[in-house]
This record gives sequence, structure tokens and C-alpha cells, in this order.
Amino acid sequence: MTTHLLRIEAVNLDEVLFDTDQLSVIRGGGLLALKGVRCLEGHSIELPLLPRNPAQNAPAPAPPNLWRRLLRTLRIGRSVPPPGPLEPKTLATTAKPISCGASVGLYEVQLPDPGDARIGDRYLSEVAKRLNDVYPHHGFVVDLVPSEGGFRRAHRTVLARNRCRQLQQCTLALPAAVASGTLNGPCGWDDLRPSTEALGGLPGTKRPPPRVSQSVADRYRYGAKHKDGAIRDLIGVGVPEHAPKLSASGLDRAAFARSFEDIASGCPDYRLNNKLAILYFDGNDFGAIQDECESPEDLRAFDVALGVRRRELLRRLLIDLAADPLAWFEAPGPDGMPARRLRFELLL
Repeated sequence: MTTHLLRIEAVNLDEVLFDTDQLSVIRGGGLLALKGVRCLEGHSIELPLLPRNPAQNAPAPAPPNLWRRLLRTLRIGRSVPPPGPLEPKTLATTAKPISCGASVGLYEVQLPDPGDARIGDRYLSEVAKRLNDVYPHHGFVVDLVPSEGGFRRAHRTVLARNRCRQLQQCTLALPAAVASGTLNGPCGWDDLRPSTEALGGLPGTKRPPPRVSQSVADRYRYGAKHKDGAIRDLIGVGVPEHAPKLSASGLDRAAFARSFEDIASGCPDYRLNNKLAILYFDGNDFGAIQDECESPEDLRAFDVALGVRRRELLRRLLIDLAADPLAWFEAPGPDGMPARRLRFELLL
């Protein structure tokens, strides 16, 4: 078995994050990208192992007549069954995460030696197919390289292959073909893809439902459905050590804003009405730090430490925000009853 590095990156994110001004669509695009690069965590991929030499499956040629008569005379070979085809074997491989960020997933994979019928290419194709089937509206690049020359060299090589592959594929994930009789112009929100359906059930609006593309509709539904749960998971709701503070602040059962209007409008203090405060956090040369890691263990330790601090920062920020009564508002929930919501949005 040979150790390989597998790198998945969500690319051309402008086409799924900034193609509309609808908050739930933007949120859904970010959450799906985050989920896509983690698609191998806890999952295995099974591939049939082919023989290195296909001739191994062929039956042995019959011996010449002279030797056949000699073997029959000596009574040799009668109990030896004729060679049959080899039993097919299956390889179940589980990728071990090294580092998973908002748009990049780096994994360690154990595969047979390179001479085993290009098993690496077939494994790579299976991962790419899984991403395309589950996340058809996003663009992903996937590459695999052996780690024979050392971790840092393999890490740089797989990154370079990702960049090369990105330049060879479309910027936009092409939508599925739409039947001519169902065409109703471009998407009402991104003004680019063909519209396929009327998106109903929009909260807080009495306007007719817009006709949108399949990509926008899927991202909208995912962002609207998983928004509250994603924030709760990030701040550690359900983790015993954080339960007291989260419960005292009301964050363990809180819902969050559904739109920018929820955050900016309706504030009792007129000085804050129709205003937004935006906080933007970016790493300081994190790429250079990751590039200096000499082993998967070093990079994994950096990734874990960074994740712990990032979640702690978000948890403290929300606890401080929840202490201000002006940060809360009431809006109808899915059941039509008033629900208490926090004026907060998180875009990954």
C-alpha cells in the first residue's frame, strides 16, 4: 500500500456565493461548499481490484500431445482442476482527514501500489462523480498524488494539479438541459441560469414568487433550512462544557435572522435602524504556515487548534451580543407562532 494525498477544493465560488443578493441563497452556497469538501469524512469508497496482468485470468494452454500422453501414463495431473478465473476483489478505502477548511479538504488515502491497474485514477473518478452527483451546482477540483517524495512536496504538487484542473473546467457549473416547452426566461435572482420553477413561501413578502433556476432554488432551500443548526453546531450547542453559558444566554434554543432586513430594520433605537455592522475575519498568512508543515500530523494539529479558537471566538461574540436586549426581535416561526430571533448572520 502507498500513501497518497487527496485534495478537494470548491472553486469559482463567485458563481454560487455572489451571484444573487438573497441571503439564504448565499448562505446555502457557502454551507454546501463547506459540506462538499468534507464529503469523505466517515465514508469509504469501494473499488474492484483488477489483476495487474489480465492474462492471469486466461486458462492455461493445453500441453502438447506428447506430454499429455506422458502425463496420462504416469497418472499425473488428473486431480489438478483446470485453472479458472480469479475471484474479483474489492478495495474499501477510507480517507483520513488532515485539514478541512471552508473550501478545501486535504485527506490521506492508502491505495495499492501504482502498478495495480491505475487504481488511483479510478478512485479519483469515483470521488469526482460523488461530488458532481450530490453537489451539481458547485465547481470542485479533485486530485491525488503519492507521498513518496515527502509530505511537503506532495502537498505542493497536489495544489498545483488542482490549479491546473481549475483552468481546464468551466467557471460556471453548467445547469442541466431544460425542455424547450418549460423555458420562462432567465432566473429572476441571478439573471443568468434558465428559470425552472416559481419559488414560493418566502417569509415577510407579499410579492408574487419569483421564477428561479434550479441552482438558486436548491441553495435557497438548503440555506433556509440549515442556517440555525449550522450556527448552533459551530458554537458547541450540545457540548456539556459549553452548556451553562449557552443556556444562560438563550443561544441553546435561539433562532437567527432570515434576511438583512431582519437585522437592520425594526430596531427601537432609531440611531441603529436600517444600519448593519459587518465583521470580516481573515487568516494572517495561514497558507504560508500550512505550507511549512513537514508532516500530516503537523498540519492536522494546526487545523485542530485553529478550529478550536475559531469556534471559541464565535461563541464569545454571540454570548456578548445576546446580552443586549436590542439584539433580539420576534418574527413568525415555521408554525406561524412568534419566535425570538437574534439579529445575526454568519456567512462562511
